[in-house]
Amino acid sequence: MLSHDLIRSIDPYHPVSVTLNCQDYYFKEYTAGADFIMEDVYPIGINSTWSKWGTACNTTLGDCGCDNCQGNVQDVARRLDDLARYERWSGLWPKTKAHNPQSFHGEDYWMRDPTVDEEVAMVALALNHDAKASFSWVYPASSDLSAIHGEFARVVTRSPAVEFVVGSKPSAIRVAGLGVLDVAYWSRGSKALVSVVNGGYVDIDGPVRISFPDPSRPSAVSQSLWGPSAWQLLGSELVFEGKLPAMSVSLLLLDL
Repeated sequence: MLSHDLIRSIDPYHPVSVTLNCQDYYFKEYTAGADFIMEDVYPIGINSTWSKWGTACNTTLGDCGCDNCQGNVQDVARRLDDLARYERWSGLWPKTKAHNPQSFHGEDYWMRDPTVDEEVAMVALALNHDAKASFSWVYPASSDLSAIHGEFARVVTRSPAVEFVVGSKPSAIRVAGLGVLDVAYWSRGSKALVSVVNGGYVDIDGPVRISFPDPSRPSAVSQSLWGPSAWQLLGSELVFEGKLPAMSVSLLLLDL
């Protein structure tokens, strides 16, 4: 709160953010003065169980570069879900969440940069789990990562996607037997935006079937905004018949 008060005394209209390096250390106290909360899960290229200091990493001790991470892109989704859960447990009004996608390597924690596919998957997972903004760390990133940031941003920050992502909350759809498949959709009027992330490192053998809960029954695939475009509606199910590529993101606009 001291930092919040100082910033607001200098500029009363300046938004205040806090980035939490730890998963849940004094969450309520550290977020009290923030207007929005940023998570900086950096899970790519780490050893999540043994640190560079020669110590084990577990839920009570150790420093492996990503607090309580498993070392895959799903860590992003889990952390954002955790932040929302801590707010509910603490009886707090939900604050806007932002994602800091990992765009670097080094320091003997991170052995490599994320691939461009991992980068897009992490940002899409953040959107699926109600993040409203994304700020990569560090700048400048590699030329490949900088290019993919721009390409994906041109899709999700423009119509028709941005109205869904910013103007409504995502709803999750669970696909039985496919834990690495993360599906979310946003509804507005007679349209829906669907995001499908295969966060695994192997292709998923089709058909992949996604069923929508009533009353959000799609009637047609209106547009493919990103990723594999071979999705089709069979009855009320969204279906991908072939192999859904590893670490792929599909953004689809549907008619309801």
